Amino acid sequence: MTNLKDKSFWILIFSYCLYLVSISLVIWIFHLVFDLPPSNVSLKDTLWGIWGYGWDGWHYLSIATTGYSFPNQAFFPLYPLLVKFFDLFLPLSLSYRVNLLLLPVLFWLLLRLATAMGIQESKKTIAVLVFLLFPTAFILQANYTETLFIVISAATLLLLLNKRFWLAAIFCGLATATRVNGLALAVVVLLAFAVHNKHALTKISTTAKTSLIGLICGLGLIFYFVYLHFTFGSFQVFFEAEREWFKSPASIVSTPLTITGSLIYALPNTVNVITNPPPSLFDRKQAVRGLFEPLFVAFGLFLLIFSWRKIRWELYLFSLLNFLLPLASGSTVSLGRYLLLMYPAILYFGARLQGSSFLPLYIFVATLLQGLFIILFVNNVFIV
Repeated sequence: MTNLKDKSFWILIFSYCLYLVSISLVIWIFHLVFDLPPSNVSLKDTLWGIWGYGWDGWHYLSIATTGYSFPNQAFFPLYPLLVKFFDLFLPLSLSYRVNLLLLPVLFWLLLRLATAMGIQESKKTIAVLVFLLFPTAFILQANYTETLFIVISAATLLLLLNKRFWLAAIFCGLATATRVNGLALAVVVLLAFAVHNKHALTKISTTAKTSLIGLICGLGLIFYFVYLHFTFGSFQVFFEAEREWFKSPASIVSTPLTITGSLIYALPNTVNVITNPPPSLFDRKQAVRGLFEPLFVAFGLFLLIFSWRKIRWELYLFSLLNFLLPLASGSTVSLGRYLLLMYPAILYFGARLQGSSFLPLYIFVATLLQGLFIILFVNNVFIV
């Protein structure tokens, strides 16, 4: 059992504080030596503001401060509501850093989940650190929803593994108000409840309970759609906004095509970027993202194969659905960030790396890539 006296928890807290200081130091050095970001951006904004105003963060701040306007309806409401709540008694520059307050909770939950997965005490710290070193994990401290969603979903999965289905459904309802991946969590909760009651599924009472759990799981999305209907005339505005962000409705057919296409064209795209680099510096920076997307697809597939029948089926299904869901839109954009939601599979992978000769290699490559992505992110390049 993980508690606040667990040294693994405090090792993670210390490591992350050191990590945040290191990020600030690297950005400060680049600011002074290379004049990055541009000189019209103050060092204070570089070290602090960029994590709130960068890319999706700006849209969440806009929703929190002025409400929804098209096409921001594609962003779910729970996180901006949380920012708005903290803004009642904190300056906005602190309220949008709410993820820094959530991170200790995330560490605690991941350690508990590692314990529930049967990961040895001596390996669970490394397992979580491998997750935190993942190339896109820097986004956990930015003004994005990943941290909140992982906190809610990890709590849900822990409740689920302990057969506390009704409380798990309530947490799942919060997840469906946070991001569309909450629907993947809802599928896991419903299936887990059905499997637990498989001998009584034909009973009317069990059917009613299953339906009620499904309703509770989807309440976040239901309330959001009701809000959109009465505020903007139809909940269809959500799908219209999705299309504005170049996201098509999920399709089972799209998923294998997206995976296959990204892997087949990876090498030709890489050769093309190297032999015919884009003319502008900005386009060259953007091209970097495209080079990594097939690698993220391949790593996601590796995680699914590596953890097959090695972790609880509920955790595996959750990881599988969170890999397939973004690909079902027909795009691999931001997949590196979405892979963070496969955290049960990453934790298992991290535990297996303990004592392996591959661990130093992973640490080196992941740290190098995360540093590169941070530099691109703070220079207003869409990398995740």
